[in-house]
Amino acid sequence: MPDSRSLGSRPIPQSRQGVTRIQTGQVEQAAGQLGKQVADTALEFKRLDDIEKVSKAMTEFEDQQRQFLVEGDDAVLNRSGDNAKGALQTTEQWWEETGNRYVADLENPDQQRAFQEMLQRQRSSVLNSVAKHETQQRKVSFANTLDARVNTATERAAAMPGDPEINRQSQEEVADALNLLAKTQGWSPEVTEAKTLEVMTAFHGRQIGAMIDNDPEAAAAYFEQNKGQMTAAAREKTQNLLETETLRVRSQASADSLMGLGLNAEQTIREARKIEDAALRDEVVSRVKARLDERATFAKIERAGLMRQVADYIDEFGTVDGVPAEIWSSLSVSERSSFRAYAKKGSDDVETDWNTYYELSQMKANNPSQFLQEDLSKYLGKLGKAEVKQVMAWQRELDEAGSSASKDNWLQTKNSIVSDALTSMGMEYGKSADADSAKKASDFRGSVENHLTLWQQNNPGKAIAPDEFRRMVERLTIEVTLPDSGFMGRDRTMPLFEVESSPDWYFSGDIDDVPEKDRRQIEDVITSRGQVPTEDLIVRYYMTKNDLRSAPSDD
Repeated sequence: MPDSRSLGSRPIPQSRQGVTRIQTGQVEQAAGQLGKQVADTALEFKRLDDIEKVSKAMTEFEDQQRQFLVEGDDAVLNRSGDNAKGALQTTEQWWEETGNRYVADLENPDQQRAFQEMLQRQRSSVLNSVAKHETQQRKVSFANTLDARVNTATERAAAMPGDPEINRQSQEEVADALNLLAKTQGWSPEVTEAKTLEVMTAFHGRQIGAMIDNDPEAAAAYFEQNKGQMTAAAREKTQNLLETETLRVRSQASADSLMGLGLNAEQTIREARKIEDAALRDEVVSRVKARLDERATFAKIERAGLMRQVADYIDEFGTVDGVPAEIWSSLSVSERSSFRAYAKKGSDDVETDWNTYYELSQMKANNPSQFLQEDLSKYLGKLGKAEVKQVMAWQRELDEAGSSASKDNWLQTKNSIVSDALTSMGMEYGKSADADSAKKASDFRGSVENHLTLWQQNNPGKAIAPDEFRRMVERLTIEVTLPDSGFMGRDRTMPLFEVESSPDWYFSGDIDDVPEKDRRQIEDVITSRGQVPTEDLIVRYYMTKNDLRSAPSDD
């Protein structure tokens, strides 16, 4: 048996030595490949990190760029006219400063180089857009400046329409401005011609407008001299305007002359009709009639004021003896008689005709100009003292302050409510009513006024609401019973206003006498209180609401 020494000294077979060398080489090669893979992975991580950082920086830059260029009124591409000047320079400066700031914030040269390349690709297109915008807006600004120059020249000439030298200089300035506009805007000859005609039409129209009110003949002469520089439509319009204005001035002068002759109305109109020119004649006659109407209206207003003065004097002193002689002598015989009777009897003794009072209030509300001219002295025998003072206060108020819409609306509403109530009772009123109907209507209106006066005394300084006034009026129309007042001592039914002063009246109606509107409201109230709205309960609520008395008991 071989010993250990002989085993240890045996040589390794050749084939086993080759395998060992191959395995060692493979390990070394694998280790090298692994190292390369690790290095490549690190490079890939760096590349991805660079891309992410550059992309993020570019996104933030583009957000700021968008805000700078288009977001907000002050953004570069939103600036207009003169405000757009310097937009390109401002953008270049912003681009340089903002881009450098983002480059400085990046981590390595590769990121910086990539970011700068991306910026450079955008820079030229963005700056080109800004440059185009600024160029266009500079043209707009320049055009606005030249337009202002044209307007200034036009207004300067219009301020002194009779000065031909100023007009010539202004036209030259307008022409210079138009030439500059044509060059800077790139107008074709056809466009230049059309624009020039448009501007000169406005120029000459402004001059004619400045002259026509004071000197239509000079305006007509100017038009004839310059109409070749105006459009056909403007020429026709101006021609019509000149004819109309010339007629106005001539007719006004003729009317002034006729009104100054001291003739009466009929004579003045007769003289106006003698004018041969038909158009002028019609205009003069129209003006003369209008002037005569104005004169008559003014005279009536003055007369009405004079009548108020006399009535006020009588109310204060109770006599006509102290009325100034010049006023008293200007009154007619019938007017003097009315005032004497008024002073002798006194308005306290006059029973107001409420129909007359309501007619006057209706006139004041619906036709204040007519009411202002109304001679109130002829109503002195029909109105009591309080009503005389009221209607004269209305007229004085109109004379001093003019019509008040709120007060007139209230009078219209008030009169309408009262008229509706009269109609609901079947009463005739107005000028077509017979004597009995007119008397009943007057009594009803008087009752309404008494209740309104009482309400105002209980509510000083307040104005009654229309709905509350309507309820007040409608209550007076409710049919009630007055016992033993009819033929052979029978009971009679009549509206409450006729018997309200009697202590014996009572309401004897049933559910059918409760108006539908009131019935629905009362049912809602009863139901809301958890009760059943029986007919008897509804009637009792209705009576309570309107302060109506119950029929006396049989005991």
